[in-house]
Amino acid sequence: MKEKTIFKGFLDKRSYPSNFDIKDVNLFKNDLEITVPDIKTISYSSICINSDLLLWKNFSFLKESYKYREENHSRLNKIKFLLKSSITPKVKLKKALWIIDSWSEVYYHWIFDVLQKSTLLKKEKGVKILIPQSFLQHEYIKESIRILKLEIEIIKPNSIIKVEKLLTLPTVIYSGMFINEKIIEIRNNILSNINQKRDTERIYISRKNAVRRKVINEKQVIEVLKTHNFKVYYLEELSWQTQLSIFKNSNTIISIHGSGLSNMLFLKNKSNIVEFRHPNSASNNPFYALSSTLKFNYFYILGVPSSDNSHESDLFIDLKELKNVINSLKYD
Repeated sequence: MKEKTIFKGFLDKRSYPSNFDIKDVNLFKNDLEITVPDIKTISYSSICINSDLLLWKNFSFLKESYKYREENHSRLNKIKFLLKSSITPKVKLKKALWIIDSWSEVYYHWIFDVLQKSTLLKKEKGVKILIPQSFLQHEYIKESIRILKLEIEIIKPNSIIKVEKLLTLPTVIYSGMFINEKIIEIRNNILSNINQKRDTERIYISRKNAVRRKVINEKQVIEVLKTHNFKVYYLEELSWQTQLSIFKNSNTIISIHGSGLSNMLFLKNKSNIVEFRHPNSASNNPFYALSSTLKFNYFYILGVPSSDNSHESDLFIDLKELKNVINSLKYD
């Protein structure tokens, strides 16, 4: 195992939200100033990988196999698996890149973890990124691979790939840390493929069809937003290409915390972001952080939650506060 620093760490100082209230300081205090560590690749020799995102050498699993998931295999099952895999035919590669984990096919993590890593490894020309075939069911994964011209090797179900030299880039920085020039590079490359022009829009992203984190009084919220010329979108009903054309021509997004807010990356410069948040969401600041990196105007509204679980809870939004925030939005 060898480590190599490919990007020097830096201090990331972020601006306060545009409507910051000192009583909410605990929500943001841990993210106002972040030290991003040196980013290092780790290279391994003779590594086996399957479509379940398991990595192993001889009879030991690599720690990358259990990033963001529990190691739930019993010792006996591990031994059985490793013994069986030792006699299974393998596809052999001299060199490959491993930049994914068990969260990577989620929209936010694909854009800001995987694609950001791919830009950091651009010098590794001709070396393919290993991707499970199951990932390609997502349009945004297939399309971004095509647009960014990423070289990939597909891991088919029930197959094993053995890599003579595997170069990994672990997620050593938690989601919510961004390298400005890298995400801007991703943004510009993707949007260069979107030519459709539309009128500038102000957008509300609904999570009505989601399993969790919905707006309890969304009907009333939408009524207020429509009086201020907001358009309502249900992103799951739209192709990714259509979504990109919408966001490319927009300057404001309002939504409850969720992956839909990732699309702020594709907005016009100096845009506005309004995030509906749980009062106990101090650990959920990626969109505040991203807004700061992009130099957007970030606003927040703390909803009344249906539960204490900030990741699961629905929110009731105060309409008076919503109107005040809308009237505070900044446009050049």
